[in-house]
Amino acid sequence: MAVAAVFACLPAPASAAAPAQWTQKAAEIAAPWPGLQEPEGRFRDYITSRDPTGVRDDYGDPMLGYALLLTSVRTGDAGLADAGLRALEYSLDRAARSPSTQVFHQMAVVSAYNLARQHFAGNPIFVRARGRWEDVLRRIAVYRLGKREVTNKSIVESVLLTELLHSGLTSDQPGSALADPAGTLAVVRSFLATDLPKAVKPYERSGRALLGDLPLLPPAYHGLSVGMLARAVTLLGDQAPGAARSLLRRAAAASLAVAGPGGEVAYHGRSQAQAWTLSLTGYGAEVAAGQPGAAGLAPAFRGLAQRTIGRLAERYSTGPEGFLVTPALAQDIDAAIPGLDEYVAATSYVGLTLSTLEWAIAAANDGASSAAPSGVAVLGTGTGSWATARSGGVWFAVKEARTSVRDLRYDAGLMALEVRAADGSWRDPVPLRPRTLKGDQSAGPLLGGSGVPELSELRPGKGGSVVARGGFRTASGRWLRRGVTFTYAPVSCGVRISWPARAGDRYAYSEFFADKPTFNSDSAFDSAQIVRFGSGASFSTARYYSSGSDARLTRVVARFTRARAGTAAITICSR
Repeated sequence: MAVAAVFACLPAPASAAAPAQWTQKAAEIAAPWPGLQEPEGRFRDYITSRDPTGVRDDYGDPMLGYALLLTSVRTGDAGLADAGLRALEYSLDRAARSPSTQVFHQMAVVSAYNLARQHFAGNPIFVRARGRWEDVLRRIAVYRLGKREVTNKSIVESVLLTELLHSGLTSDQPGSALADPAGTLAVVRSFLATDLPKAVKPYERSGRALLGDLPLLPPAYHGLSVGMLARAVTLLGDQAPGAARSLLRRAAAASLAVAGPGGEVAYHGRSQAQAWTLSLTGYGAEVAAGQPGAAGLAPAFRGLAQRTIGRLAERYSTGPEGFLVTPALAQDIDAAIPGLDEYVAATSYVGLTLSTLEWAIAAANDGASSAAPSGVAVLGTGTGSWATARSGGVWFAVKEARTSVRDLRYDAGLMALEVRAADGSWRDPVPLRPRTLKGDQSAGPLLGGSGVPELSELRPGKGGSVVARGGFRTASGRWLRRGVTFTYAPVSCGVRISWPARAGDRYAYSEFFADKPTFNSDSAFDSAQIVRFGSGASFSTARYYSSGSDARLTRVVARFTRARAGTAAITICSR
């Protein structure tokens, strides 16, 4: 069948079944941006204006412009359409800085063109820009698929190329994607049917497929990749390979295990706690729920979408400078910036959040939903693996390997904790780990001040616990102790970390507090959490840490000595 016949028109939006909370949040995110636009069409960016690192993602104008068009189509707000079209016109002569960001820039430009020609063909801004716009599209070439290693950006390119095939354009530019539309479609389908499943296969476990940045697998990029895979499947329609649909179901099953019952999905590694991780995870889950063979998991997938996008709606806010893409930024933009990766830009990530939230709104249906699953799940393999566990009103995540000696977001051990409150809501008593840029041993527990915990072979244990084999090793690689079993077990208020100790062992453990901590002989606490170390602990503090969840964190280092052999334990509880 000819490509033109396959892609005669874009998929029709789904019926309006999205929760009001989702559409209200989209309206809130979109509303300020026409007033935050410069005369030439550029949007003001509250992060790059304060900290222009030179490597911040620079696709904000087309991505946010595209997002505003999506909201305008749904709501009829002409002001949003004009702002979006002006931003896209501005971006046409300003290619993204690098191939890493170019794929997002081009995806937004192509997707917005398809939207504009369907809904805003008579708008004077689009009429003026259309010729230049089409010239840009005719020059786009396949850059990654079939040529470079598979990453999250490969999946984004599959969306970009599929949208490009929807444009109805052809090209006489040698080597361009539109010079051979049938060949481009074949490349996309081959990638989704063969290359992507093959790359992911080593990281599948128990029917759960982790996507994203292989092999480290930061969960933020699993969320992005699931959402983009869902978009590619949606745009391809009947041309979507069965292998891609099957992979989407298995990836959404992994998302079920990744996410906490309170909806958090990006709790370790880079892009921690960023808003787009929630909208993309929710969108991926909604699309997965409608795939053939997904009927048994469809209620669970819809429940996941409600939890993740519900978290976005409830815990992320908009200020005078626009929507704030992490909770920490809502507390203090200047103080929160050190907790962000050097590539984070406001407008790029606001646009990514809003556009994918609009995708989720269009994909939503009103079928039954179910609660977050219980039990222990081990995700991934090798250094990228981690485990999540839910037992009753407690959920936590444990990372196996310390994959950076500089950044505590990549540490091993307990990375996230959620505890159900009396009103049924889920609280995060423990702040997310801060971004650190200097050499840092680990949060611990450290043996003798220099022995960093080494975890391996995460597995389910008794009573909903997570168990790991390992030991303690110095920064130079010398083992201080082997054959140690670390146990992370749920207790009614949180989680207990325990391991066998010898008489005279000295340990140190770091915990982070969002409020000013208070101490007594065996514990440190603030308004959200209490951490107990046993009698005889001493404490020191350090400030000026920042993470995605909190702009200002205090690090408490507890030091304690075992008087006799037995079990050492640290208990972390919600207050």
